[in-house]
Amino acid sequence: MKILAVDNDPFVLDFLSEMAAKADFPEISTAASGEVVLDMLRNENISFDCLLLDISLPGMDGIELCSLARKIPAYSKIPIIILNARTERDFINRAFGAGATDYVKKPLDITVFQACLRMAKKLWTTLNETAAHATGIDGGELPNADEHSFALSHEISIHGIKYLIRYMALANYMNQIPEGDMVCSQVVGIKIDTIERIYTRASEEEFLYILTQTADAISNTFRRYDYMMAYTGSGVFIVVAGKENLETSVELEDKIQNLLDGKVFEYGNGESLTISISVGNPVRLSKSRTQRVRNTFDRAIVRTESRVLRKHNVPRSRYMRLING
Repeated sequence: MKILAVDNDPFVLDFLSEMAAKADFPEISTAASGEVVLDMLRNENISFDCLLLDISLPGMDGIELCSLARKIPAYSKIPIIILNARTERDFINRAFGAGATDYVKKPLDITVFQACLRMAKKLWTTLNETAAHATGIDGGELPNADEHSFALSHEISIHGIKYLIRYMALANYMNQIPEGDMVCSQVVGIKIDTIERIYTRASEEEFLYILTQTADAISNTFRRYDYMMAYTGSGVFIVVAGKENLETSVELEDKIQNLLDGKVFEYGNGESLTISISVGNPVRLSKSRTQRVRNTFDRAIVRTESRVLRKHNVPRSRYMRLING
């Protein structure tokens, strides 16, 4: 994995290079400003697999640089790690909102930093494997024109929605929320009710349009809160909201549904399509960071699935089989 690190302190760059090499990441280049980095990223003759960006840079800061890097096609999905001494939620929100995959606090903890690099490599490897499968490089057959090139469960990239980030990035964001803000943060799951039927009947373009419009409705509903969200696959969105007292799940569901009802959805043959969503009851964050992501997302998704099944009057015994299966 080829890494590009940017910091205006030569000592920090030397330290990053040394620590990366000790973690078995010897291919690391360095730069001292955002402008230099952008020139390097726009050079088609060189490429990088991971970016380490300090926020406090001369001229363009690391958050602006992250946002601009994400607009370059070759760097729209790769791991980008923000390095910063500030721990306020506002800085963390700005970093992840600009497209950061992870956020590492200064002064750097060597163990945490090296673990972050290993997680970045895992994401980079997954992205490469997914790209290879989609293009048939792995030797598999390409999908037919009338089939999807992705599974329903896949995390599909949705662009143009503020504070919609990748699922792994949302998990990292959860771990960075300051302890003082934890008590007023909640996690909400939202699902498109008939996603399996829609996936079967819609084209890829139609399916992506439905996800994008649903994400937009969710974003507009939660914009009054301090929020971050991700699409997990299978028609499920997860929202982390920085508000101790949210509206009820039914009220949130009605607001999102009303926004969707004002849009027109139809299949390619002109047949109309109605989008219905379900919102699960919010889940509060655990005080234990080790349990926070592992349990909270799962609980939010289960509550959302429960809401879907209750709306469709599924008997409890069958509900338990579906949840456990």
